Amino acid sequence: MRISEILREGALRSRIEALSFGMRSGRLSPVDVFRETRFKQGYSKNQGILVEPLGETSLAQARSSEKRYLNDEQFGLLDGIPFGVKDLIDVEGCTTSRGSLLYRNAPPAKRNAEAVERLGFQGMVFGGKTNLSELAFSGVGTNDLFGSPINPRATTGKYITGGSSSGSAAGVASGLWPVSLGTDTSGSSRIPAAFCGVVGFKPSFDRYPLRGVAPLAPSLDHLGINALTVQDCVILDQALRGLAPIPKFRMLSEQTEFLVPRNKSIQPRDPHIKDNFDKTLDLLSNLGFEIHEVDFSPYAEVDRLFEIHGSLVAHEAAQQYEALFENGLTSYIDPKILQRLKEGTLLNRKSYALLQKIRRNLRAELSSSIGNKILLQPTVKILPPAIESVLKGVEEFKAFNKLILGNTMYANYLGMPAIAIPIGHAPNGFSTSIQLSAASGKDDFLLKTALFLEAALSKQNIYTPDTVSH
Repeated sequence: MRISEILREGALRSRIEALSFGMRSGRLSPVDVFRETRFKQGYSKNQGILVEPLGETSLAQARSSEKRYLNDEQFGLLDGIPFGVKDLIDVEGCTTSRGSLLYRNAPPAKRNAEAVERLGFQGMVFGGKTNLSELAFSGVGTNDLFGSPINPRATTGKYITGGSSSGSAAGVASGLWPVSLGTDTSGSSRIPAAFCGVVGFKPSFDRYPLRGVAPLAPSLDHLGINALTVQDCVILDQALRGLAPIPKFRMLSEQTEFLVPRNKSIQPRDPHIKDNFDKTLDLLSNLGFEIHEVDFSPYAEVDRLFEIHGSLVAHEAAQQYEALFENGLTSYIDPKILQRLKEGTLLNRKSYALLQKIRRNLRAELSSSIGNKILLQPTVKILPPAIESVLKGVEEFKAFNKLILGNTMYANYLGMPAIAIPIGHAPNGFSTSIQLSAASGKDDFLLKTALFLEAALSKQNIYTPDTVSH
């Protein structure tokens, strides 16, 4: 039986659960899934999604998994399931290119990143390295070295995927794997999720291990997840924490309150985004939940701080890559990325210390003020722009990058877990996205809320996520 038929039968399950059911029932095998993934990767090879496709190591993992199923010794729900890995994360035997000429010929990693290792312990199959913004330093997702990924949702034309975890989200949307690992420093998993019509999750800091992940801005860096459904995201979240999936969440209480920031800085520029967002608020209100529209002062304070002192990510990225300037290696960097690094080098070190001090105070205040409330806002303000419009020049790239990152960066600075989920359709095959965020450490509550909202949207036939059909 074809994998697509198994997945259609499991439409009410997660993609992972549907594949796992097919393998446990004997209608699929991990090697079948490997071959289907390899076929789809061949189909997608000109889409800029992959840096390194699956190979012999992946086939050996699939065969080992198949043997376990034949002997009824499978490790669990994730055994035999493929996953993509952003090429900022170490996989043993693969070069971690960071999407840059500087690292393209670096020695292969000698060991897996700890997160990759944890997924391997669950029997998952490495599905290939995914493309990204160079050095993971843009929300646009384009890449001059490996080719700019093409948004698989677009029915006509070539549009950006968003970034920096561009290939991770696009690969999920294309059906290459049900889940993938990315990173998130200012929105790098949530932005491409929004543009590609999938789920993107950034946890609280330290929820997942970062050993073996190339840093950009260490105090802001997180591992991130891209998945087709929230349930798939929850399953991978458990595995990354070293737990056996799946957690059993209680039903969401109608006493849950939602806060909707009405700050001018995060309001959508596209009417389809606004319309679908408002419909989602109406749905929650009709279900009996309290929704409060607020001028969210922490966002206003972050805007003020960054206007005076520059962004925290720019400060830290400049420190991370200052050797490029000292060693005369700047010619290897895309000029659009180089400009951002140069701007970061001009920022005052005292400003950096002040940003960190105020950040600690803001995070403490926010945790006490929002409690168990959930923040709701559009994930991004615009629909995906055409690749050619973004790459016209350095200034155009800079303007788009600032616009694209504008809504997601607050969660990283303020220490909030955040998840982006698709909520409705838009022209040209695109969808719109809503971001849910919560106080630091409230990840389980946030995921439970996202599960509820996804189910409510599906039940009302507002939006049901699916991969792009080839």
